[in-house]
Amino acid sequence: MNTTFEICNDAGKPGGDLVDSITVALQAAAPLVEQFSQMPLPDRVTVRLLTVDASLDVSAQHLNRGFAEAAERVGTERAHQMAAVLAERGTRQYRQSERLMNPLQLGKVVYGSEDGAPPELVITPAAHGAARSTTRIQTMVFAHELTHIAQCHKWPGMLAFNNLQQLEITLTGRPRSEMRLIPPVSEGHAMVVFRQVADELFGAGAKFHEKGDRGPTLRYWATALLSLLPPLCLVRLMYNQGTKFIRAVMAAGGPPLVHSLFEDDGKRLPVGVEVARPGLWLARFGPDGGEA
Repeated sequence: MNTTFEICNDAGKPGGDLVDSITVALQAAAPLVEQFSQMPLPDRVTVRLLTVDASLDVSAQHLNRGFAEAAERVGTERAHQMAAVLAERGTRQYRQSERLMNPLQLGKVVYGSEDGAPPELVITPAAHGAARSTTRIQTMVFAHELTHIAQCHKWPGMLAFNNLQQLEITLTGRPRSEMRLIPPVSEGHAMVVFRQVADELFGAGAKFHEKGDRGPTLRYWATALLSLLPPLCLVRLMYNQGTKFIRAVMAAGGPPLVHSLFEDDGKRLPVGVEVARPGLWLARFGPDGGEA
């Protein structure tokens, strides 16, 4: 593992207090992410510690950039107009939900802040304070997020793919059931790798908090309970279905078959029904599938 982590603290003292522990956690997680995913990380990964407000601004920029990239790929004036509408609508909704759920968001991957730079990892110290995170927790979280970095390194167009699918569905009027889905695939893969890293470092079935740890804050627990209610619970369902899908793909063809999901510009990604029923996808793209 030759990845260098550049940690940029733009969150003041709360961020400074985290630098040492997240450095240790990143260095512990990275080689195992490469080992279990069998995907290389880029040579350099930038990690930004931001305030919650600054993090929300970055998310808005990320969403706008994704839709702009999608519009460029479609290449029509109408696509650019519709992409702007979708980005504005999505930004409004995302700001509300992300601020609400910040205590549970211990890291996120966004576009690099410089042209041509790989995606970056953004961390808000406020979330880590609410979770009362330890180096152990950070290592688990970063195993998940670094898997996303590795996915993007393999498929540079991945970050904009969901935006592209939304834009094309809106422009053509095709049913949403025909969308090729990257969120459950990328999140499911990251969950599988996170679990492998956690088991390797901390024992089978390792959880975030150990007995005797100082527990999370009341705000963290309240947010966790809120995440179980509609419509937020749909996110958890997506993660769970994605994890089961990736495990089925892994069992059928190992990492190479999983990697095929992040190739060919998403042509092998599942549609909705295939995420819930992996056998349908395997019948097309598995080792004995008709489109393998």
